Formats: sequence, C-alpha cells, structure tokens
Amino acid sequence: MERLCRSMLDWGTLLDEKTKIMKKLLTVFFVVMTLTSFGQVQKGDMILGTNFGFLQQDADEDIMNYSYTTFILNYQYYITDNISLGLGPTISSTKVLNNAFKVNSAG
Repeated sequence: MERLCRSMLDWGTLLDEKTKIMKKLLTVFFVVMTLTSFGQVQKGDMILGTNFGFLQQDADEDIMNYSYTTFILNYQYYITDNISLGLGPTISSTKVLNNAFKVNSAG
C-alpha cells in the first residue's frame, strides 16, 4: 500500500511538472505573439494568408448528412495606409454522405 501511495505521489508530481512547463510555454508563446503582431499597416505592405475549414454533420437518416471542406489562399497589397486590394483562390468541396450527391467548386 505504501508503495502504491508513493507511486501515485510521483505520478502527481510528474503531472504538476508537465502542467507548469505547459503554462510557461503558453506564456512565452503569447508574449512573443504580442510583441511580433502589429495591427498598423502602411502603404506598400503585403500580406499573404490562408484559411482552412472542415465541417461534418451526422444526423438521423431522414436528415441530410454532409461534409464541407474549404481552403482559401489570399494576397493583399496596401495601396494606402489601412486600404488594401486583395485576391486569392478558394477551393471547396461538399459531400452529401447519405446518397451519391457530390459538388466541387473553385473560385
């Protein structure tokens, strides 16, 4: 019994150490992101960004079950301070899972 209690205490100590390390890493991450993120943009700045999304709905047989996936790539160029022009492709796919219907699109 004493051996079991000792091993449980060691496990608890290990979890506490991992939790402390994770808290420190998250704190460092948010500090770095705060220091490197600037909300002010100027004429001539360029931004390249992406977005990915996935959604799946599973329901009863009489309700449509589907999955939706999208990927967006965009580029923006600031023509003046805080005003940009942007473009980028969007690729999406929708599948209805309870029959053979499938739609793919790109824009």
